[in-house]
Amino acid sequence: MLSFAFALLLAQPSAPTAKCVSRVRLEERVIDGKRSLLLFNRSKIGIVGYVVTLPNNPANIFSGKFGDPSQLAPNSFVKLGVLADDQSPSSAGIDYLRFRDGSTCGPMATKDAKDLFSAQSAR
Repeated sequence: MLSFAFALLLAQPSAPTAKCVSRVRLEERVIDGKRSLLLFNRSKIGIVGYVVTLPNNPANIFSGKFGDPSQLAPNSFVKLGVLADDQSPSSAGIDYLRFRDGSTCGPMATKDAKDLFSAQSAR
């Protein structure tokens, strides 16, 4: 029988941020006259949860989850939110991603990421 601490260790995200970058892309686009941050799924697997952060502004954490059977399908995108004038999409980072197959990536540094990870792992 696995100890609780060991089981929790096994459940941690499986890949660093660099691996996230190869699977998704963050991009700025002007939508309805506003600078918007978009998350593109470049992988072959649907995304069911995400947390994206912008440095120096804890209020700007974009997060979301897709309920069954929804997902961010491969080769599609979701608008995360509107960027302030002083924000650059190049400063945005992936804190957490969960894919439909259960794989994850990202450092899970924020409370939002840890909460989403816990909620999705409990299902």
